[in-house]
Amino acid sequence: MTDTGLLLKSQVDPAWGVRVVRHVELDLAAPVMRVRTEFRKATGKPVRVGIWTIAQFADPACVAIELPTGSRFPEGYTLLSRPEPEGLAVNGRLLTFVRHPQKFVKVGSDAAAVVWVGPSSVVLMQSEFIAGEYPDGGCRVEVYTNPGEQKYVELETLGPLVNLEAGQIIEHTTTYTVRARTTADARDEAGKAF
Repeated sequence: MTDTGLLLKSQVDPAWGVRVVRHVELDLAAPVMRVRTEFRKATGKPVRVGIWTIAQFADPACVAIELPTGSRFPEGYTLLSRPEPEGLAVNGRLLTFVRHPQKFVKVGSDAAAVVWVGPSSVVLMQSEFIAGEYPDGGCRVEVYTNPGEQKYVELETLGPLVNLEAGQIIEHTTTYTVRARTTADARDEAGKAF
């Protein structure tokens, strides 16, 4: 426990020789949470790793990614599985979609943030940029949508891949900003979040 949050430490993973440390901090003046994740290489041979932060959310009214200018992907995003997400639409630089009811779907982008719009609230999940090679062809954010009765989505931020040697530490910060929903149109609401 700290003054503004929690400090969580895992055991050293026997296969990777890595301990995960998470610093979860709340902003005392705003509805913001920061999660700084560290991978601490304690033992063993070097391993190629990247920090991947995943947050599960209930079935959204909409998920959105603000596509970056100069993206490495021709359309600003990439389909990491087929089919494409339900209701996929691009309006300017705003990519929006909803959970596919029958298929596993995953989308990635080299964008810096992703938004979840729920019935009464909005969460902006932002990824810290660190220069380097990112997984899945250069993705910094990814969204997974789960089909069937388990109605949820996963918003993910990724750090660069690193050859981590004993004694080294890498870290990556993800910031979550929550606000009340103010409009009836979920896509419009998503656009306002960036």
